[in-house]
Amino acid sequence: VGEDIPLDGLDDADQESWTAVTPFGLNLAKLAYIGQPGQGHWSNEPVKGAVFTLTETTDQSGSAVKPGTTVRTVTTDANGAAHLLDGTIAPLEVRWFKLVETKAPSSYKGTGSGTYWMIKATGTPDGATISATGSNEEAKALLKGLNGSTVTVGNRLEGNIMPPMTGGRYDVARAGALAGVVTLGLLIAGCAVLRRRNASPLDR
Repeated sequence: VGEDIPLDGLDDADQESWTAVTPFGLNLAKLAYIGQPGQGHWSNEPVKGAVFTLTETTDQSGSAVKPGTTVRTVTTDANGAAHLLDGTIAPLEVRWFKLVETKAPSSYKGTGSGTYWMIKATGTPDGATISATGSNEEAKALLKGLNGSTVTVGNRLEGNIMPPMTGGRYDVARAGALAGVVTLGLLIAGCAVLRRRNASPLDR
């Protein structure tokens, strides 16, 4: 008890600087936003086909790329989801990432120049805690929040139109709701026809 545990392959100097790291991940969720940023409302509809870049930076300003890193490009799938990163981090280490939308899908408005999100990962013994901030008012309004390691941001719809079908899990619920509305409409129409028949003098 109390003795140093040697680390195979490391000399004394390397062992003194050795730091345990733990894995962590970053994910993205993209939802439709209806109306002007800060004045509209969120939809549960996923946005498919939005293209983003994720760049690790030297600090929270996002102005300088961290040496030795590469820019990642991702596209949201039918459920509005994209996997951003698998990485490692040491306890109390801080890593910064700049998330930029480079292309909005059809029927959605792209973000303005200078709009992006800074993601902060702070190392813990079990992984990392994640936080996110917007670069300007538009980015802040289109940042819905975080759920664990998933950052949720929005795309504004062009005009007052229904979000396009993506083929994802939310379309199943939407199709079910539409089917329910159609069925209800047919029932109401059928009742109206029966009422007119019962009221007709020819049937008496």
